[in-house]
Parts: sequence; C-alpha cells; structure tokens
Amino acid sequence: MKRAIIATTAALLCATLPGAAPRAASDAGLDWLARKCRLYADAWAHVRESLGPDDLGAGFVSSNDAFIAQGCRKRVAVCPRSRLELQVADVLTLAMANAGATGSFLPFSCASD
Repeated sequence: MKRAIIATTAALLCATLPGAAPRAASDAGLDWLARKCRLYADAWAHVRESLGPDDLGAGFVSSNDAFIAQGCRKRVAVCPRSRLELQVADVLTLAMANAGATGSFLPFSCASD
C-alpha cells in the first residue's frame, strides 16, 4: 500500500513540478535558491500529505523541516533510515531533478558511524 502511495506521489510530483531551471543570468543565485527551496518545500508537503503522521521517523521529518525553515541555505543532514524514508528521499530527489535542481542542493546524507 505504501509503495503505491510513494509511486503515485512520485508520478504526481514529476508531472506537476515544472522544469524550473533559471532561464537568464538574472534568475540565478539567491533567486534560484529560493525557487528551489520553494519547490522542495512543496514536494515535501505533498509527500507528508500522502503518508500517515507516524510513517516517517521524527528525525527524518525534523531534519527536512529544519532544512526548509533555514531557506535551504544551510547544510542539514537528512538521513533516511527506513526503507520508506529512502523511498521518500528518492521521490524528492526525482522531483527536484525534474525541476532542474542538481543533487548538490539536496540535504540527504548520513554520517558514518
């Protein structure tokens, strides 16, 4: 069931987030960062609406929320620990790539233990 939700969410996000790469030099820089952050926040909201409140770990949720709250400017380590969290990270990555954001924008990383 959750796999179907993730697949549907991925399809919707890739279809609804338009290609958002900057079209002119004046669109670059902080404006593009703000635009990417807004797109990421929208994609994150879509994912959260698709899942139950307890489906994702508190750390995964709070790290994503912190990344967005800081305007996606500070490097926040968002570490997917469960299979579902990894699927969500994949969905967000695909949605952002579809919108023209590079992987270096994304917050996903896990510290080595």
